[in-house]
Amino acid sequence: MAQYGIIRMQKMKQDAIGGIQKHNQRQGKESKNKDIDLEKSHLNYDLVNQENISYAKTIRRMTDERVSRKVRADAVLVSEFFVSASPEYMKGLSDQEQKEYFETAFNHLKDKYGEQNVLYATVHKDEATPHMHLGIVPITEDGRLSAKDYFHGKTKIRAIQDDFHKHMTTHGFEIDRGDPSEKKHKDVHQFKLDERKKELEQLSVQIQDHEARLSMYKKVANIYDPTTIKTEEVREELPVTSPETSTLFLQKGKVSIDKDDLEDLISLSNTFREQLYQEKLKSENLEKNLRLKTDEFKQMAEDFKRTQQRLSVFISDKEAEVEKTRKAMRAKVILDYREELKVELKHEIKGEFKGEIRELKKEIKKQDSVLEQAKNHILKLNEKAEYQMKNSVSKDKFYEVDTSRASLLKENNSLKKQNHDLQTWKDRMVDWGHRVLTKLPRVAESFFRNAGMHKEAARFRHDERER
Repeated sequence: MAQYGIIRMQKMKQDAIGGIQKHNQRQGKESKNKDIDLEKSHLNYDLVNQENISYAKTIRRMTDERVSRKVRADAVLVSEFFVSASPEYMKGLSDQEQKEYFETAFNHLKDKYGEQNVLYATVHKDEATPHMHLGIVPITEDGRLSAKDYFHGKTKIRAIQDDFHKHMTTHGFEIDRGDPSEKKHKDVHQFKLDERKKELEQLSVQIQDHEARLSMYKKVANIYDPTTIKTEEVREELPVTSPETSTLFLQKGKVSIDKDDLEDLISLSNTFREQLYQEKLKSENLEKNLRLKTDEFKQMAEDFKRTQQRLSVFISDKEAEVEKTRKAMRAKVILDYREELKVELKHEIKGEFKGEIRELKKEIKKQDSVLEQAKNHILKLNEKAEYQMKNSVSKDKFYEVDTSRASLLKENNSLKKQNHDLQTWKDRMVDWGHRVLTKLPRVAESFFRNAGMHKEAARFRHDERER
């Protein structure tokens, strides 16, 4: 049977750090992992830390000292390696050889990823198969926290297996390299679950073998038990040819046998009975272990199912958060785009009508000034005419005043016509502003304010406040 060296890598983010610390350092009061034998936990050791540490604080110290940028909330903080071998291979090593196996693997990973990046290297000997959890904080030489630089891509993942196998065999450990596969590696819990399943299958085979042997021993013991032996059974199991060729023969339905042969049979029967008893004990122990392993397997399967359910809920929550963030980002982009459009339209309208508005304002101001002058001139003429009439001026003088007044009235009518034309243009501008700029109240307000139409500008300012 092939005996494989095992190395697997799993990336850990912030939310997993506390859990792996409790598992590796056995800090929980009661562990859900039924594989752990707490009576053997004192045999566990760490090749890096002499005593328990806080993973989170140590990681923070390492990143503060060596990482130049701010660490993202979703960054991979630890890449954990699971190092072991096939159960039959590990159990075939002595305690010292197991320690050398893990130290050799530790030195390989330390040299490959940097001793300064190693957070822990915890060896567990209180589970079914001894193994090591080795944590790497993936800090690059240029001061970045980047697991992608070390472990991104199939080539780099395959190189982990190749380099590990080459290093271990070079140092005298006769392990096989598994065939390269495109399948995704299982996580540590799934791997342990599968290993436990294999052990249960092996125990079932052993129990079947012992039951077969037990049945054989029972059959042989019954044949050679002198207290239960029967003539018919002797005829079937111990065929006799003649008195000359055997010390066992029949006389009148009874068995005659030599004394020495009888003692040998009794001795053989006792030996078989003892072997039968030992095999029975082994069978009972195996059945007991099988029941325990079956219960453990069921418990692990339930724990794994619950973990998958929690993971599914966690992923759903994270996907909802991501979708919420995406919607917020899309809304912000749309809002920014609308503001940008408003600014562009505002500049475009200003550029298009700036000259016309300026000329229109000048013309309106000029006409207002002319109207004001004409109004003042008419008022003065009216006052003068009234004064002359009171003082009985001559008819010629009155005719002169009347002629001048008619001229002014004609000029006034001309100015009123021009004012009417200006008012028409003004109304057209107001109508255009209401049709085109209704959805852009700020631009409309600026447009009417620059055109001197303060009432219209105030109206759009009021609408903007209400909106």
